[in-house]
Amino acid sequence: MEMTLSKRQKARLESIIKQAEMILREASASATRSAGARKANSANTKGKKSARAAGSRRTAADAAALRKEILAARKKGARVAELAKKYGVTQSYIYQMR
Repeated sequence: MEMTLSKRQKARLESIIKQAEMILREASASATRSAGARKANSANTKGKKSARAAGSRRTAADAAALRKEILAARKKGARVAELAKKYGVTQSYIYQMR
Protein backbone atom coordinates (compact mmCIF):
# COMPACT_ATOMS: atom_id res chain seq x y z
CA MET A 1 0.00 0.00 0.00
CA GLU A 2 1.58 3.23 -1.15
CA MET A 3 0.77 6.50 0.55
CA THR A 4 1.26 9.74 -1.34
CA LEU A 5 1.42 12.97 0.59
CA SER A 6 0.71 16.46 -0.58
CA LYS A 7 3.34 19.20 -0.25
CA ARG A 8 1.48 20.63 2.72
CA GLN A 9 1.36 17.26 4.49
CA LYS A 10 5.07 16.73 3.86
CA ALA A 11 5.84 20.19 5.24
CA ARG A 12 3.76 19.52 8.36
CA LEU A 13 5.51 16.21 8.93
CA GLU A 14 8.92 17.85 8.54
CA SER A 15 8.00 20.53 11.08
CA ILE A 16 6.80 17.85 13.52
CA ILE A 17 10.09 15.99 13.08
CA LYS A 18 12.09 19.18 13.67
CA GLN A 19 10.11 19.91 16.84
CA ALA A 20 10.64 16.36 18.11
CA GLU A 21 14.38 16.62 17.43
CA MET A 22 14.54 19.96 19.25
CA ILE A 23 12.71 18.51 22.27
CA LEU A 24 15.12 15.59 22.39
CA ARG A 25 18.13 17.91 22.10
CA GLU A 26 16.79 20.12 24.90
CA ALA A 27 16.10 17.13 27.12
CA SER A 28 19.61 15.84 26.52
CA ALA A 29 21.16 19.24 27.20
CA SER A 30 19.01 19.70 30.29
CA ALA A 31 20.05 16.32 31.65
CA THR A 32 23.69 17.18 31.04
CA ARG A 33 23.37 20.60 32.69
CA SER A 34 21.46 19.28 35.68
CA ALA A 35 23.97 16.45 36.18
CA GLY A 36 26.78 19.01 36.15
CA ALA A 37 24.89 21.27 38.51
CA ARG A 38 24.21 18.38 40.90
CA LYS A 39 27.91 17.51 40.96
CA ALA A 40 28.88 21.13 41.59
CA ASN A 41 26.20 21.56 44.24
CA SER A 42 27.11 18.36 46.02
CA ALA A 43 30.75 19.39 46.08
CA ASN A 44 29.93 22.88 47.38
CA THR A 45 27.18 22.06 49.87
CA LYS A 46 28.69 18.89 51.39
CA GLY A 47 25.44 17.04 52.01
CA LYS A 48 23.03 19.96 52.11
CA LYS A 49 20.06 19.73 49.79
CA SER A 50 19.97 22.06 46.82
CA ALA A 51 17.20 24.66 46.76
CA ARG A 52 16.98 24.27 43.00
CA ALA A 53 15.27 21.17 41.64
CA ALA A 54 16.83 19.46 38.63
CA GLY A 55 15.39 20.69 35.34
CA SER A 56 13.91 23.87 36.78
CA ARG A 57 14.68 27.48 35.95
CA ARG A 58 18.12 28.84 35.16
CA THR A 59 20.14 30.33 37.94
CA ALA A 60 20.89 34.04 37.82
CA ALA A 61 24.51 33.27 36.96
CA ASP A 62 23.46 30.93 34.12
CA ALA A 63 21.00 33.50 32.78
CA ALA A 64 23.64 36.24 32.89
CA ALA A 65 26.16 34.05 31.08
CA LEU A 66 23.57 33.07 28.48
CA ARG A 67 22.62 36.72 27.94
CA LYS A 68 26.27 37.71 27.57
CA GLU A 69 26.91 34.96 25.00
CA ILE A 70 23.83 35.84 22.98
CA LEU A 71 24.56 39.57 22.94
CA ALA A 72 28.16 38.90 21.87
CA ALA A 73 26.95 36.65 19.06
CA ARG A 74 24.41 39.29 17.97
CA LYS A 75 27.18 41.91 17.79
CA LYS A 76 29.09 39.58 15.48
CA GLY A 77 26.04 39.38 13.22
CA ALA A 78 24.59 36.00 14.17
CA ARG A 79 21.00 35.38 13.09
CA VAL A 80 18.36 35.40 15.80
CA ALA A 81 16.70 32.21 14.54
CA GLU A 82 19.99 30.30 14.76
CA LEU A 83 20.74 31.62 18.25
CA ALA A 84 17.25 30.75 19.47
CA LYS A 85 17.64 27.23 18.20
CA LYS A 86 21.15 26.87 19.63
CA TYR A 87 20.30 28.13 23.12
CA GLY A 88 16.75 26.75 23.31
CA VAL A 89 15.03 30.10 23.77
CA THR A 90 12.47 31.97 21.73
CA GLN A 91 13.37 34.59 19.17
CA SER A 92 11.34 37.18 21.06
CA TYR A 93 13.43 36.52 24.18
CA ILE A 94 16.57 37.35 22.21
CA TYR A 95 15.04 40.52 20.76
CA GLN A 96 14.03 41.63 24.27
CA MET A 97 17.65 41.49 25.41
CA ARG A 98 18.59 44.62 23.48
